[in-house]
Amino acid sequence: GMPFLAYMGGIMTVYGVLFALLQNDARRLLSYHIISQVGYMVAGVGVGTELGINGGIGHVFNHILYKALLFMSMGSVLYMTGKRKLTEMGGLAKYMPVTCVACIIASLSIAGAPGFNGYISKGMVISSAAEQHMPVLELMMVLAAVGTFLSFVKLSYFTFFAPNEEIRAKESPKNMQLAMLLTAFLCIFIGV
Repeated sequence: GMPFLAYMGGIMTVYGVLFALLQNDARRLLSYHIISQVGYMVAGVGVGTELGINGGIGHVFNHILYKALLFMSMGSVLYMTGKRKLTEMGGLAKYMPVTCVACIIASLSIAGAPGFNGYISKGMVISSAAEQHMPVLELMMVLAAVGTFLSFVKLSYFTFFAPNEEIRAKESPKNMQLAMLLTAFLCIFIGV
């Protein structure tokens, strides 16, 4: 129940998203989103209500799942192509369909789309700010959620769907695919 802490969390959410949107390096983009997502956790604890604390702690668990899946997906792309800059990638959906699906599931999870695990915990934290009549904090977190969605539209498009006739790749090894699919399943299972 410390409003200063709650607003610091709100600032973290926006700060991380702003810098993530500016990145061309996939790993840097994901790393800046760690700042943003931890901001939701800090904001939830700072609001201090039962809903806020439960949402913040739930977000810790959900973040572990979808961020691990994002790093696995981008690690798979890096491993199979040797490229980490978004502008050097593109067209990988046809070569790496499992990785593409896993990345899209993780992107929807971190963006807080309904039916995915991030929707629940992120919604709880934002709702806790609304219930405590903290409209500025609520707005910061909603703007960060929109920025997160845009950031992962960018990541998914440039990695898997942007035209690139020069790139060639193959799907990652079966053990990497299995790890991605199991984590993707958990993101959806918890969301549902």
